[in-house]
Amino acid sequence: MISITRNTEEELVSIVRGIKAGLTANHAFVLHIRGSALGNTIFLQLPHLLEKWIGDPSGKILVCEDHDVFVFSSQITQKFYARFRDMVHGELGYEPAADNTVTALYDCSTHLPALEALIKEKHDAKQERLAREEDKRRAAALNAQANQELISTLERRRNKRKGIHALIIEDDPFSRRMVSIALMPGLEITQAETGIAGIREYLAVAPDIVFLDINLPDLSGLEILKKIKQFDVNACVVILSGQGSTDNVKKAMDAGAKGFVAKPFARDKLQQYLQKCPKYGTKEKEG
Repeated sequence: MISITRNTEEELVSIVRGIKAGLTANHAFVLHIRGSALGNTIFLQLPHLLEKWIGDPSGKILVCEDHDVFVFSSQITQKFYARFRDMVHGELGYEPAADNTVTALYDCSTHLPALEALIKEKHDAKQERLAREEDKRRAAALNAQANQELISTLERRRNKRKGIHALIIEDDPFSRRMVSIALMPGLEITQAETGIAGIREYLAVAPDIVFLDINLPDLSGLEILKKIKQFDVNACVVILSGQGSTDNVKKAMDAGAKGFVAKPFARDKLQQYLQKCPKYGTKEKEG
């Protein structure tokens, strides 16, 4: 049998959809076992024993992150289920509860809605957990960049430098190259592929201007902008946006962005914002 222990909740949703659509016709019954009620030693032996007892090469044993086990096989029948408690007791010395709350048999012809509801509950719980973890990861990633010594010297380091330094935070290498080429010759440029790297580079180089993609794989451009503005109110940030980013661009402008440039990037538009950089006028006078 095939044992599945990764992305199980997503796989369960897919299987039930297949049963509903009539694409999976060989699962008349589905066995559900609350593995968390069995204890670790018994739980760890369960997949092997299920494979031994059922003996179906095309069957599937799916183990959820909460240790619930679902078994899909054409060999699962009411007769098998009637013997299942005795097999568990005989092989493992475990006596199932009298009220049979540890196991359940779902008849797909009549109990599919109940099975679907149970699986949806598990899938939703996993997604909520992942969302909470992602929020914590983002918060930790943002806070980890807040080196107070670098923050306190941003303005001094920026003013001490003679030339203009631009930071490009963009995950697409082609777009980064386009922006780099479009900016004026002789400009010092630092590039970052992710939001976290962008915040780190901002603190490290104290750039005069930032060209920031609104959509990045790890953090949103809006999150990065707010973080930069939090420790540098004088930050000059220009948003790089693709199609369909109108709402995010508006939010970024409200959060303090100096403007935005839509993709594909126009050279004159990029240079227009570069000329609005506070140090640009000073550099022109020195030239």
